[in-house]
Amino acid sequence: MENEKLTSFGNSFQSKIISSLLVKKTFLQTISDILQEEYFDSDANKWLVKNIISYFYEFKTFPFILRGKSHTVTGVVNRSQSVLKT
Repeated sequence: MENEKLTSFGNSFQSKIISSLLVKKTFLQTISDILQEEYFDSDANKWLVKNIISYFYEFKTFPFILRGKSHTVTGVVNRSQSVLKT
């Protein structure tokens, strides 16, 4: 995707990509090599994509824990906080 962003597809599409990274292992495995944080508009989305993919490369699993009906990105957050402390 040379000089392209996902802007033309809208914020909803970008959110669905991030959501898919968190719940579909085959999607994460397939797209992690080509997806770049620069494709996203907001700093928050860029941060999420960068850390989700980084976490996946390191641990070969999803960076989240299911707690009842709510989903949390505790793996990514905890990992980032430990990096900030060092």
